[in-house]
Amino acid sequence: MGKWLTVEEKFELVMKHRRCPSLSQTKLARWAQTAFNLSRAPLTNTVKKILQSASEIEEKQRLGITKRGRDVASPELEVALKSFVDACEADGVRLSRKLLAQKARQILAGLPEDTRPKMALSVGWMTNFMARHGLRRLGPWKLVPLDISEKQSIAVAARALEGVPIDLLINNAGVCENHNLEDTTSENCVRQFEVNALGPLLMTRALLPNLRLAVSARGSAFVAQITSRMGSVADNSSGGAYGYRASKGALNVFTKSLAIDLAPQNIGCLLLHPGNVNTAHGNFTGAVEPEESVAGMARIIACVRVEDPLQMRHFGKGDVIDW
Repeated sequence: MGKWLTVEEKFELVMKHRRCPSLSQTKLARWAQTAFNLSRAPLTNTVKKILQSASEIEEKQRLGITKRGRDVASPELEVALKSFVDACEADGVRLSRKLLAQKARQILAGLPEDTRPKMALSVGWMTNFMARHGLRRLGPWKLVPLDISEKQSIAVAARALEGVPIDLLINNAGVCENHNLEDTTSENCVRQFEVNALGPLLMTRALLPNLRLAVSARGSAFVAQITSRMGSVADNSSGGAYGYRASKGALNVFTKSLAIDLAPQNIGCLLLHPGNVNTAHGNFTGAVEPEESVAGMARIIACVRVEDPLQMRHFGKGDVIDW
């Protein structure tokens, strides 16, 4: 049954089949290889067996059973985390998945070592915890118009958020103009540099007071940059896309300096490769659905620590991509 796939990965494969029932088992296997960053695609017979066991896999996912088949539910964690949620709501504190995950790890660490369960605290576990206790889906608290390539727009957005702690800043804006050697111009290179590299740097600087407020309140804050393996020098085997590759490479360099400068303030930085996502950014030719990419990156963000070295990580399993 493809035992080298985790329960969560099998569950995601089943969900992919539900969303795209016309995909053949061969195409599902190729999708799994890309989505989970596998060295090779699963056998089609493996995919078949996973789909045949969909009900069993969904039940394991709901119960939070690990790839070893053990039920990792912890009543002590459940009660303590729910008490934390109740206290936050009473105090008017805005909850996030990251804040819940941080508190869950803190609670686990405080349990007696001989009775402490081994838990992954996955995205699926958190989703199920929220469902069990009737917690609403987290929605936007405030929408702020922003053009990340315009300094004035960044300044206006920063004023609109003045005094608001930001635990996690995700710089996700991006533009891709896939020009070859013949049609690359200084104008299209500068445009991509402004949006993909300089924008995230200036946005981070503008919201630094907000990140510091989060550090004061909760001990740490993070900046996540959505980069691309196309910005990697070592991974470039196909050439082309001059402006885009250079802009993402510049983002990586900017973020390395940010990580060094912000670490003493307990502000960490991440570089995340979202995969070839099926959006307008890539003319809807991607192999990975947005929900799958976001879920993978959320798993990485939930486990990050300020002291972790800065590396470019693949959304699937968090594998390191050579810069």
